[in-house]
Amino acid sequence: MKWFGAPWNPNCCEPEALVRTPVGETCAYFRCKQPIVADDQGFLIPVFNQEGDGQPWHADCFVRSISPCPGCENCQPPAVHILRAGWPLCGFSKELPENWPKGHKWVRETEASGKGSCRGCVERRAVA
Repeated sequence: MKWFGAPWNPNCCEPEALVRTPVGETCAYFRCKQPIVADDQGFLIPVFNQEGDGQPWHADCFVRSISPCPGCENCQPPAVHILRAGWPLCGFSKELPENWPKGHKWVRETEASGKGSCRGCVERRAVA
């Protein structure tokens, strides 16, 4: 499988599979959909009947897509999302926070200064 960014695991980051980081392309994980930035790490996941090396996925998003254990000692802690009018700025979920995956937290936009850890929410708040 092709990968991009700085190597993070010798079992999946074979030097001959390293590709250019697809800066500006969108992460294919349906709960992310954030653009890939220069210092991201991830994979290009092949898609049946599609030309090219595949769709870009952040490494963390790929792990989350196959592991139902956000928050365990082997995973990144779930994000603290910033809410505007009751919805996360990143678009992570269309559900009410009570129906989010276990461990995800939120903070109101008016109280978010330095408290939100979701990269997508923080970036969108900075732009707005």
